[in-house]
Amino acid sequence: MTTEARPRAAPRLLQGFAVAAALSAAPSAQAASFIDTVLGNIPANSGSVSYTTPDAPGTTMTVVESGTSTMTGSDLFEYEGLWLGSDGTGGRYTFSFNTPISAISFSFIALTTFGGGLQETLAGFVTSTATTAVLSGAGGTATWNGSTLTPLEEDSRGVLTFTATLPVGFSSIRFDHLQPAQLQGFIVERIDFTVTEVPEPAPAVLMAAGLLAALWRLRRVAPRT
Repeated sequence: MTTEARPRAAPRLLQGFAVAAALSAAPSAQAASFIDTVLGNIPANSGSVSYTTPDAPGTTMTVVESGTSTMTGSDLFEYEGLWLGSDGTGGRYTFSFNTPISAISFSFIALTTFGGGLQETLAGFVTSTATTAVLSGAGGTATWNGSTLTPLEEDSRGVLTFTATLPVGFSSIRFDHLQPAQLQGFIVERIDFTVTEVPEPAPAVLMAAGLLAALWRLRRVAPRT
């Protein structure tokens, strides 16, 4: 009896299916934004508001103000957006998402810095999982010490970005707007965020890979003539 060499196509096919399954399970990042006119479109003295964007279908961001209900929107030229502390009162703000995100950037305008020697800040930032934070675009008009954002000039602008340190991302961030006097507050004029989705492997790919693996095993144990 002679034994003929058989092509080793099955292992190569198995590898192909494994790669396809891995690709189907790979995370896909989706960047999205809430612009100033969207953020500013809320009723006066709102304690809670929810936003959606066509950039990320199915994703909702909810903002809740604790302690006071002074959050409102601003449509003033060059100062459009979500107005924090519009009546000179600080509060705690929580931004939460219905799906995990991997990063969020707040583009802000600090309307005042000093009022009678007093200064307002954004402080006490807490995210649902670990993040790193970076202040950019401020050009020396604001400082960030890792926990507190402090404006140094009137109408100072900048972008404060939080990025998840874990693949699971995070779903909420909160901070306190500390306003010791009747100052003018902050305006969040834009929010950019990245949604990270981790889809399950395609069932058809996994089934085909399983069947092919079983067939290859049967061929290996079958007697050859």
